[in-house]
Amino acid sequence: MANEPVARSTNSRVKSVCDVRIFRSTVKTCLVATLRSSACWSRSRIGSVTAAAALAAVALVWATASLGSTMPRGDPSLARCGGSWDFQHPERFRVFNLYALGCSWRGLDLGDVYYDVKPQPPLTHKGQLLYVTFEYGPTPAAGSAWPLEVQIWRACQRSHADFTSYFEGHKSVVPHQDTRVRGVPGAWFMGRLGLELYTGRVTVVLFGSSTVPPAALRQAAEALSGVNNAARPGDVLPKPVPGAYQGKLKC
Repeated sequence: MANEPVARSTNSRVKSVCDVRIFRSTVKTCLVATLRSSACWSRSRIGSVTAAAALAAVALVWATASLGSTMPRGDPSLARCGGSWDFQHPERFRVFNLYALGCSWRGLDLGDVYYDVKPQPPLTHKGQLLYVTFEYGPTPAAGSAWPLEVQIWRACQRSHADFTSYFEGHKSVVPHQDTRVRGVPGAWFMGRLGLELYTGRVTVVLFGSSTVPPAALRQAAEALSGVNNAARPGDVLPKPVPGAYQGKLKC
């Protein structure tokens, strides 16, 4: 099917749990590994071409087709970018709000759009879809990061609460700096090469690089527009729904 997205495994940007969290259930595992070893447990994009991924892909196509009336149609300009992406027609996605920087931002062209799934059971779309990613810039060499990455997570999977974890009575806080961007709470992390925005039912995560330093990353956040919703660059974003910022939403 031409419109069917593909979940894939890739050697992408690897980030230590010392700097970035996926969600609380993995933090405990990472802390145990850290206590036993000097090396922090690290992660890259999650997802593989497995039965779980295939079932999630089928469910994603179904959700895209069947939930079309639940969210306002966004700017269809991405359909004109001319890319051959793993996730085709993100403007038709209706499970949660997506935000991106159009076909290009400051000379960095949209290079790929894909989504990642959690391969563990239960094999359901709702429990498996982790985030959708928009990559900008020249295609990097294997093992290297894209210059600019925009991830959109469901807030039930990633929230501000994930900066803090507890293990056997010990509190651990990932270094971060709270801020506000476009009228909503945000947070810098990874030495200001990562920026999160908490809006509606999603967490928008931007990763910069030497090509996109912190000042430019903040400007990229200001320039985000809705892919499948009506948000325009610079618009005040919807406030987080109750419980989203605190990590209390159920998936």
